[in-house]
Amino acid sequence: MSRMSSFAPVPPSSVVPLRLGVTFRPARLLLLYRDDESAGVTRRLRLPLRSLGRTSDCYAVAQELRRRHLRHLGAVPAVRIEKFLRLLQETMGGSGLEEALEAVKKDFALDLNEDMNKLSDRDLSRRKEIMEINFAKNQIRVGDPDFVWDKKVEPVTMRRL
Repeated sequence: MSRMSSFAPVPPSSVVPLRLGVTFRPARLLLLYRDDESAGVTRRLRLPLRSLGRTSDCYAVAQELRRRHLRHLGAVPAVRIEKFLRLLQETMGGSGLEEALEAVKKDFALDLNEDMNKLSDRDLSRRKEIMEINFAKNQIRVGDPDFVWDKKVEPVTMRRL
């Protein structure tokens, strides 16, 4: 289960999200999950996105979806939901799938030179969630083939010019 960086505590749930996706016509968010209360049965949930329009605030729609479907979406980072909503929004605007994917990738990329002290609380929490997702994606765990116990690495020193 992934850690959440939102401020509201997420109640424990028997739902374990497996995959998240979208359908374009009609616009729906799809969640494939395992329900541990039902003996680990895999289920699919289709969430219609009636409130999503071309000019909608994807962050607000994602937060509202998580609030309404907390049992199912509580363990899914809000920024992942927001990415899928932005993808739908781009395709609603007439962009093709490849163009929309590039636009969303650009929107959610982290700028290493950005001053995070000047960001609003909303943008800062969004950046932190993106960093958490990237960290979890690149993390090497005990069962991974690249895992090494007691790995020692020499620190990289920066020379001043």
